[in-house]
Amino acid sequence: MAEELPIDYAKAMHAQEDVLGLEEAVPVSDTVVLDNSASSLVIDYTYPKRISKVEITPARVDHRITPETLSIHTAMFNNDGYYDVVENPVVKIDSSTGVITIVLKTPIYARYMKVHCHYNEMMQDGSPDTSISTFRVSSSDAIKAYCIVGGRNEFYMYDSKGNRTGKSVMATDIKSDHCCPR
Repeated sequence: MAEELPIDYAKAMHAQEDVLGLEEAVPVSDTVVLDNSASSLVIDYTYPKRISKVEITPARVDHRITPETLSIHTAMFNNDGYYDVVENPVVKIDSSTGVITIVLKTPIYARYMKVHCHYNEMMQDGSPDTSISTFRVSSSDAIKAYCIVGGRNEFYMYDSKGNRTGKSVMATDIKSDHCCPR
């Protein structure tokens, strides 16, 4: 009879988190002019959440914002020095509607997300040139902020030879205790 080797459970189990999960739109409201004087749009999720995606619908289709002129930042506190730059977000701009979709490759746990535009044109007297801004958001329905509210964890078990011997899937609900009802 072959002797079984003891299993090192730390090595025998592998957990893979479902980073897609379930997304929920978070209500936001503001009037925004984004491409003027290095402006920013800050979205307050009210409580820290796993931020995943933002869609911004401009008042007009032919705005001048491109993925290269935007940077995305997240923070727990809305103060200078607290924001971290999000590395390599996916920024898509629909040419037919002008909608900017920002997708974070891995959801980030934070309360605030800042969409910062790098336009900063000045007039001869040194004041910001507001006549050339083309991106305006005039309705709270124009900003859709998404966060992950649920998902699943997959656990795999392996024997001492590396063969998968089992799989366990557990649903997770990661809403905050203070989350507002839908």
